[in-house]
Amino acid sequence: MISKSKTIKSNSKGLFLLELIIAISIFSSASFFPLISFSKFVGSYLTYFYTVKTYQFLHFGRAWAIANDQDTHYEIQNTHNLNLYNQNQKILKTITFPPQLQISLNKNIGFKSSGNTKIAGTITISSKNKTQKITVGIGYGQIKIKD
Repeated sequence: MISKSKTIKSNSKGLFLLELIIAISIFSSASFFPLISFSKFVGSYLTYFYTVKTYQFLHFGRAWAIANDQDTHYEIQNTHNLNLYNQNQKILKTITFPPQLQISLNKNIGFKSSGNTKIAGTITISSKNKTQKITVGIGYGQIKIKD
């Protein structure tokens, strides 16, 4: 009888190993498919992330202009840097965009020391998959994101 129980134990160990190999192969093949679809959305994610970051950067420039009683404006430098300048042309802050994104300004957007818009315009951020625009309105300095 002891020999039968040993055979059952050894068979169950082999069965467990087989189940483990099957489970790992199913799990690894199931986890491979999201990686394929995820690579398609990297450009969209980067566009969204840098759109929000630029939106916050524009609000920072407006708040800085009010707090320091100086005009500010934005310019693109080297096609991947968006710089914030004060009225003395000193760079206050910079956002560097990754090479996968293209950024463009239709005008050098700026704010007066009162927080109102000095120069209204649109910043366009685009990748292969997605394009988003951030518009600074005339007057009060409203900033809006458009898809």
